[in-house]
Amino acid sequence: MTKIIQLKVSTISVDETLDCWRVKHLSLSPKLTQFLSSFPEAAIHLKAFAYYLSGSIRIFDESLFSICLTQAIKSYKDLNEQENEFESFFEILTYIAADLLHSIKIEDQQGYEWRISDGIYFTDWFVANPLRLRQQELGQISIKLFHSEKQTVRRAQQMLKNKMWLVVATI
Repeated sequence: MTKIIQLKVSTISVDETLDCWRVKHLSLSPKLTQFLSSFPEAAIHLKAFAYYLSGSIRIFDESLFSICLTQAIKSYKDLNEQENEFESFFEILTYIAADLLHSIKIEDQQGYEWRISDGIYFTDWFVANPLRLRQQELGQISIKLFHSEKQTVRRAQQMLKNKMWLVVATI
């Protein structure tokens, strides 16, 4: 049985992640180019989002980042030339990830967890312990459902936005 949310080893950079998305989604790539031309500051936010999730978190073997970006670009096509295009794009981008990840935790063999609303980039959490790569290869990192009244979609989405905007504020 295939799990909805999976972890796969990903060693590609954020820029390579964006390039792979462009190659896979040739029909949508011009819209991404148009969006980034209209809002040049969006590139750094988009890269921070990609880094937060990494290419390792997958939904039915598709990168979560790719799924989110595809839906945001499709929505951007519909919003074209309307007010709040920038905000709407990032609202959709972050909502999808938050909705899928708000009620899960990823846990290594030592019991250390990653949750979307903790504010730790998945990439940083993963590489902080060199054993995690081996654990992932062996299927020893678990993805578990959990419920918390504090862990809402809105809270997870706000954390994603905060981390994306913080990158620009520190530059």
